[in-house]
Amino acid sequence: MFIRVFSCGVVCLVSLISCCFAGDAARPDPSIDPYFLDSPPKSAAVEPYTHNGSEMIVETRGDSLHIRYEKPRAGLASAGAKPGTLLFVGRRTGDLVEGTAFVFKANCPPAGYGVRGRFNSRFNLILEGSAPRWGPNSCAIITYARASAQSRLVFFEAFGDI
Repeated sequence: MFIRVFSCGVVCLVSLISCCFAGDAARPDPSIDPYFLDSPPKSAAVEPYTHNGSEMIVETRGDSLHIRYEKPRAGLASAGAKPGTLLFVGRRTGDLVEGTAFVFKANCPPAGYGVRGRFNSRFNLILEGSAPRWGPNSCAIITYARASAQSRLVFFEAFGDI
């Protein structure tokens, strides 16, 4: 663990799951384990989506929303994402969504970060937030950036079975 002071004056205590910038999306919940494979309850609505070449499952449980990998794209298994791994957990209010997304790096624990977004009129979901960046050859998170591949997550509804 270490303390990081950002240029905006925000002080963060950084560990496995870290804080996000003031004014950004909700703080990630450090109690969430993206590898915990609970089955969706019978009352959950389950919809197929795609994300960056991976097949995903979007589970709606009341106002709770979970997004899991169904078939991760090639290369994600070595980073730790496997079928059933949680990519996002949060809440949905109407079309608005807010919660914690995870980014994966080989041999490192997943890093959670706050994201928010919305479902558009075509049922696609876009989530945005300042994503963690690891140091080279390290599991230490050195910064958070809004200009990275993980800072904007786009999910397309997959019509039909995946």
